[in-house]
Amino acid sequence: MYLARLKANKEPRCRGSPPASNLEDLKNQLVTRALTLHTITVKVLADSRDRFIDPYNPFFNTLVHILAVRRMLSAEHFSSATQGYPEFRHCGLASRIYTYHTSHPPSAAMRTSLRTFNLGLRSATSHYTQKSTRKSSLSQYAERSTTDIATWGCSGGLASSTTLDTLH
Repeated sequence: MYLARLKANKEPRCRGSPPASNLEDLKNQLVTRALTLHTITVKVLADSRDRFIDPYNPFFNTLVHILAVRRMLSAEHFSSATQGYPEFRHCGLASRIYTYHTSHPPSAAMRTSLRTFNLGLRSATSHYTQKSTRKSSLSQYAERSTTDIATWGCSGGLASSTTLDTLH
């Protein structure tokens, strides 16, 4: 978790609003447990799924979190202060207005801003964020493939990764 926060502070990421159709199956399965998943925005989705706690199964919330994230749009890295409010959407920030300083320590923010300004690295910064987004996407694909292989091997067949009925 610490490394994820450290990376998020250096490379802000954002996700688009989740398409309702991507989460319909998960929402329908949660309804059988009298739980409602709200999917208006990424922030509302995160708050909604964090409330799902099963006292008899401590891994229930983790499973719902994993299933929801797998159905969301991929996160995209972006350079600080390059996107306005409508574009950066939630980004995991508590601030209503995104600025460079809401996700970076002041010293790092100042250092990077000065370096970018002095060296004229706007195009390099854009290239770097596109490269980070691509690497993240590829690592997510690799992780999903590994998970699929593991679930196939453990069950003697392909396990349903979306069925919550097994947790009852």
